[in-house]
Amino acid sequence: MSDSYPKREPFYAHRFVRLITKTAAAQHIGPEACWLLSIIAHQEDAIHYRHPIRYWNEQLGALCGFGSRKRLVSARRRAVDAGWLVYREGGKGRPGVYWVEIPPEYQDLPDGPCDESGEINCRSDSSRKPEQQTESRSDSSRRPEQQAPANRNGKGSPFNPTPTPPPTPKKRARSSDYSADFARWWETYPRKIGKAAAARAYSKAIASLKGEHNGMADNWLLEQTAEFARSDAGQAGRFTPHPATWLNQERFRDDPQEWSRKHDKAKYTAGPGQVHPDTRASAHFG
Repeated sequence: MSDSYPKREPFYAHRFVRLITKTAAAQHIGPEACWLLSIIAHQEDAIHYRHPIRYWNEQLGALCGFGSRKRLVSARRRAVDAGWLVYREGGKGRPGVYWVEIPPEYQDLPDGPCDESGEINCRSDSSRKPEQQTESRSDSSRRPEQQAPANRNGKGSPFNPTPTPPPTPKKRARSSDYSADFARWWETYPRKIGKAAAARAYSKAIASLKGEHNGMADNWLLEQTAEFARSDAGQAGRFTPHPATWLNQERFRDDPQEWSRKHDKAKYTAGPGQVHPDTRASAHFG
């Protein structure tokens, strides 16, 4: 870390920002610290690198949009600890002093792009001094001993980080995505809600019935469903179970008599002062 403000090459701020991008510094010190560094670097450029930048905490925090002193202090500490920022604390009547610097392990790193354009250098070698010119080659072509060292937390630096691809959006199921057996079952079941969930439950139900009914599980299930659809429970409107619920709970294995209101009346005798459940405003089946 420099003890005094160093001499800068022209356009130092641009090289600095390209390097905090290329080294994926935001992954290690956070985006707020990188934003703070970008502001300091370009304020240095604005005064042509004549001296360090001076800010009060409230002033710099407002410029960064942090909203609180705590966020400024946290971002500043991460930047300093990682070697990207030099900070001299102010005092009574004295603002804090700032300047950016490139950590030693990154100073020889080319500041070429890290996108997918295939270009190597951001600026031509002809614009550099002879001793600053470097061979135009990507970091991946260097020999192991020439590659930049690991960063300060011991991890290899992702100089050309590969972005994580966005998740593939789930496709909505179309009618053509359903099997013919399920389509027949769907047309038979009395409620038409949650078709995709019902299709998954149907496949699960057929798998559980494999080996039963002489290999005609789909036909047997269709017959059971048709009988349920004709029953009182199947005609109970919103009280009829959702298709997926009916399948997942294997209600097709119920005694069909359980689906009939007459069966409920035969089992129930209303006592004095009691109301038979079938006389209520609505009946709940399932």
